Amino acid sequence: MIYWLIIGLSVGLIVLVTGHFSSRSLTRKKLVAIKERWGKPIEAYRSFKLIGLYLSAYNSEPNISAETAADLDVDSVFSFIDRTNSRPGQQLLYKKLHCFDPAGDSFDNLELQIEKLNKDKDRREQIELKLAELNSNDAYYLPELFSKIHKSFFNPLIEIYIKISPVLVIASIAGLSITGSQVFFLWLLALLLTNTAIHFLNKKNILAYTHSLPQLLKLINVTQWLVDKTVLDRDNVLENSLAKVSKLKRSLVLINVQNGVVNDPTDVTYVLNEWFKMLFLIEPIIFVSSIAKVNKYLEDIKVLYEAVAKVDVCISIQSVRDGLPYYCKPDFKFHYKGSVSPINRKLRW
Repeated sequence: MIYWLIIGLSVGLIVLVTGHFSSRSLTRKKLVAIKERWGKPIEAYRSFKLIGLYLSAYNSEPNISAETAADLDVDSVFSFIDRTNSRPGQQLLYKKLHCFDPAGDSFDNLELQIEKLNKDKDRREQIELKLAELNSNDAYYLPELFSKIHKSFFNPLIEIYIKISPVLVIASIAGLSITGSQVFFLWLLALLLTNTAIHFLNKKNILAYTHSLPQLLKLINVTQWLVDKTVLDRDNVLENSLAKVSKLKRSLVLINVQNGVVNDPTDVTYVLNEWFKMLFLIEPIIFVSSIAKVNKYLEDIKVLYEAVAKVDVCISIQSVRDGLPYYCKPDFKFHYKGSVSPINRKLRW
């Protein structure tokens, strides 16, 4: 017995050590890639439909029309200046090309952030490495989480049943084991049939959230890291939003675990996992709970998203500048006299 225990512990230790060194090797490769591409255009396929999800997340019209954007070839301009490491940063940069902020101090604040983030090269590269945790295409769907109220998957009665279903199943199994009564067997069979129907109906409902919810956990973790490393200032709005959204972490971790299970229907692990989720309605319970909490913190999720995205945009701008033979920083000064039309405002460079 002790012999097998030693073998099991040894195998487990080998797996942990191998995983650790493999992770460190992957991190080093990512860091090398970040260093090599600095100041250079990134040649990659870009899905402007996904990139534009944040721009179109709200019904307000952008400052320039689609026709004007096409005439100016904004997509090509974006492809050249896009040096972002994360999908939120990419989406915010794309939005900034379509929406002009008339506030003069916004440019000054942006320049201050660019200077702060790019003062220390090694620190900046570590920030880029952290931002890259949000470079999955699934992260494009984050704006869909905070741009609308999400409807409940089921009516209130079914939701109550979903929440108490695991208790009913366990009680039925216990009763059948103790008494062997056919009543408990029939009751367990009825629960199994009901839960099977709910499980497969729920599959279609949660499909829209299998992209965004796992990325929300990454967004929380990246934001927390940026706050801890003083990359993001500790203001009350950000800290309050981070504290609220962090309440979702437990259910989001469960979702990530479920998504991490092998999806090969011929695999025994997959079959057992599906049966377990089906019997105890694991997926409906997790997603019903998560979506209810997401609705409570829509604005807070948006605060986290924009804070992280802005850091990425500032770093991207500096990468563009460092790759140019020369550049100038615009100095926007708008002077109004009386009721002078904005058309006649003076622009000083």
